[in-house]
Amino acid sequence: MVDLYKLLHSTDHERYIGQCLSDMHIQFKRNPPLAPYFGGIWESNIKSVKSHLYRVVGKQVDKSGTLRLVQKGCIVIIRKYNSPPLNWPLGIVEDLYPGKEGITRTVKIKTQTGSYIRPVVRLCPLPLQ
Repeated sequence: MVDLYKLLHSTDHERYIGQCLSDMHIQFKRNPPLAPYFGGIWESNIKSVKSHLYRVVGKQVDKSGTLRLVQKGCIVIIRKYNSPPLNWPLGIVEDLYPGKEGITRTVKIKTQTGSYIRPVVRLCPLPLQ
């Protein structure tokens, strides 16, 4: 098992896999951290469930929480699963990464400890005064 782990994490193996994928014109894109729902089939299933849910429940569902206005330079609180809300870090949005349809679902955030890519749904924009 240790030998398999070493093989899979070796630079030679990564280079070989990368060359094979490149030869077949395959681009490997990872989901951003803490956003497993970015996968294609999962998105399709979620869309299907939402569609049926809206048919059953109708307009009683509050959609206001699904729209998040995040702009470059916006100050946000980054929600974390492993810590209580009073310990959630603050960050400033450095860059936006819109998808093919033009909707921004991922952003780059600068915090005290570094810059991170996070999904928009994990952010709480602070109101400007």
